[in-house]
Amino acid sequence: MKQILNAFIEHAEQNKIGIYGISVYKSGSILAEHYFAPDIPRSIYSVSKGFMATAVGRLLDDGRLRLADRPIDFFPHHLPDKIHPGYDKLTLEHLLTMSSGHGRALLHEDERRKTKETDWIRYILSQPLVSQPGERFMYSNSSAYLAGCMAEKAAGVKLIDYLYESVFAPLQISYPAWDECPMGHTFAASTLQLRLSDMIKLGILYLNGGRYEGKQIVPKKWIDAATDFKIASRRVSIKGTGEDERFGYGYQFWLCRFPGVYRAFGRLGQFVIVLPEHDAVIATSAHEQNEQSILDAIWGTVLERL
Repeated sequence: MKQILNAFIEHAEQNKIGIYGISVYKSGSILAEHYFAPDIPRSIYSVSKGFMATAVGRLLDDGRLRLADRPIDFFPHHLPDKIHPGYDKLTLEHLLTMSSGHGRALLHEDERRKTKETDWIRYILSQPLVSQPGERFMYSNSSAYLAGCMAEKAAGVKLIDYLYESVFAPLQISYPAWDECPMGHTFAASTLQLRLSDMIKLGILYLNGGRYEGKQIVPKKWIDAATDFKIASRRVSIKGTGEDERFGYGYQFWLCRFPGVYRAFGRLGQFVIVLPEHDAVIATSAHEQNEQSILDAIWGTVLERL
């Protein structure tokens, strides 16, 4: 069934889309895949957030976390001398929905590289809130990082180690590389390195209601909650139309233009797209500034052939 990708491959080559590979899973197996470059571990950028959210789902089910938990309660030793108004209302749920109340994106690549602050938890909690938590979508690595730190504290081990034992190993993913903050916390928002052939397993897990090869890894109720509309989103991509960034956001997952379709999304075109009505997952690894061009190519050349 490789011909399902023929039109996509031709389109990508003709339009010089910077893509490393595409894989299509349907009805229990990989239907087709094509690699423009070797399938090696690369940063999956913000698709990392989907794996962090999966850890949160497990910890919620175990009773070790609650959506109503507050960062200021989890990290009393990291609080700044002055707490800006609103932090008493900030919860894990707000972090998961990118609605912390911060006025700008925090801890993105340039800022991480330049900042001399080593206590990133304190740094986040020292920033003013310009809106009430839960009111406004503001896509920010700081929200995912802080949620990941809360998951680490609840689990009692580093996030990467918790995920390896509970998710990566059951998905047959080798122990991966993943950056840490200066304090040694897994940087949950980004930089997890995986092969495309492993990254797609996140989508397979979610498509199958939290089960993988017969084992329940994450509760189905979490899958349903994480991928349901929680807040109105807005464009975050620098180039392209960003059309598919306007259909809403769940718990670290983006909704797409087609009802029921959702995705994990990392910069430069890392996608794990789940299409429940087609019993399918489509994943890409790429280095493409116009991320929307990859989605447009999938919608125009692959979707109709599923």
